Amino acid sequence: MTTGTFYVGSRLLEPLCAVIPLPIDQLNFLVCQLFSMWFGHIFRTKMSPKTIPSYYRHITEIVVGLGLSYFCFGYQMLHMFAQSTMCYALMKYGPQSSRHLMVFVVGLGYVCVCHIYRQYYDYGGYTMDVTSPLMIIAEKVSSLAWALHDGSVPEETLSSDQKAEKIKELPQPVTFYSYIFCFHGFMIGPLVFFSEYRDFIDGTNYDKPNPSKVSNGTKDDVESPSPKDAVIKKCIQAAIFSVLMVVTPKIVPYDYMFTDEYLYESTFIYRMLYMLVSVTMIRSKYYTAFLLSEAVNNVAGLGFNGYDSNGELKWDLLNNVNIWTLETCTSMKVNIDSWNIRTALWLRRCVYDRVPRKYGVWPVFLVTSLWHGFYPGYYITFLSAAFVITAGRLIRRNIRPKFQTDETLKQIYEVITFIGTRFANVYLCAPHCLLEFMPNLRLYWSQYFIVHVVSAAPVVYYTYINPPKKDKVEKSQ
Repeated sequence: MTTGTFYVGSRLLEPLCAVIPLPIDQLNFLVCQLFSMWFGHIFRTKMSPKTIPSYYRHITEIVVGLGLSYFCFGYQMLHMFAQSTMCYALMKYGPQSSRHLMVFVVGLGYVCVCHIYRQYYDYGGYTMDVTSPLMIIAEKVSSLAWALHDGSVPEETLSSDQKAEKIKELPQPVTFYSYIFCFHGFMIGPLVFFSEYRDFIDGTNYDKPNPSKVSNGTKDDVESPSPKDAVIKKCIQAAIFSVLMVVTPKIVPYDYMFTDEYLYESTFIYRMLYMLVSVTMIRSKYYTAFLLSEAVNNVAGLGFNGYDSNGELKWDLLNNVNIWTLETCTSMKVNIDSWNIRTALWLRRCVYDRVPRKYGVWPVFLVTSLWHGFYPGYYITFLSAAFVITAGRLIRRNIRPKFQTDETLKQIYEVITFIGTRFANVYLCAPHCLLEFMPNLRLYWSQYFIVHVVSAAPVVYYTYINPPKKDKVEKSQ
């Protein structure tokens, strides 16, 4: 696989690439994140909602966001404006009965077209181009359109989640473009829903009561909560994972899994263990990006989520990954729910909750495949994951209860599912990393398609051979 050379962002810092071992696109991204962290502190402290009207905070977000967009993506930033404007026009002028669906299709479709074009000019490359922010914008406009739709239907038809997110009127253009181009989240997110962003701009996100103050009969009206501790913690974690990101490819290179020596000359046990270590370590670069993006938003004041029962600050509203849960969980559903959490929430609110239950998780994984692009590896990963989760539900519903009658059996079940989840995770993620069809097919052949085969057993048995009784299924749901 080659490294892409197509890049239309600023070349101002290119001389530094000889000193800092990063390509210009990644260097520009890092500089923008560091600038956003610095300016975010100013934005939170010197331009807080207590001192600056919301309108000027919106304007600041737009101006700084557009400047950074041009610095990173050059003329490609016009795609961000085109995609968001088309969807805004549909929300404003489209038929009320279907505008939410039209926005979803157009927002996601625009990303799909750009993915296809990118594969044409930069096939197999890793150049960071405008497709990354376009993916975030697709999430923003579709979730906003659904919130607008939910605000126009009878409240009794909505879930509690939909009631909380609904809006009655389309935001004004300044508010909308501030939401789209906010300087601390336009590049790689994480996704913030419109109601959360609105509360952040006007300062009502800080109105959550502090239990320790309420219990003492006092009111917490001091300065706005500081994200200092949360930001320091996330930056330290990001630094640790960035070191792992650099070191581990030299120790357990991922590309080795596609060599003849690995595929045909090593033992099955060795292949599985090597995959476990190598693919697990690949997550370091994603952990680094997730943690850094969370920290940047927190510095600007976005991400405050109230207080815990002890009165401690919670800056986890935009947390995009739960590392400990992901690495120790005992089911693929929990594993997936702990990864790219904000995108998973978008998929639940805009896809899973909107389609008939009979389709299960398949529409969700099809949409997330399209959202990522058109490399075969994405579809192998996500459609296989849908199959594995379907099998997991059947196992949990029909087999797990048999292990709950005794403490020893419970522990045996936990150990088996923990090990199974670890291997299923790396097995499913491998194609997402390589992208190509035939190399991934050879990789799975060398693993004897083990996860697919094991997952097929409960699906076939409990679907066709011995399906559970209808009343039992309804009781378990």
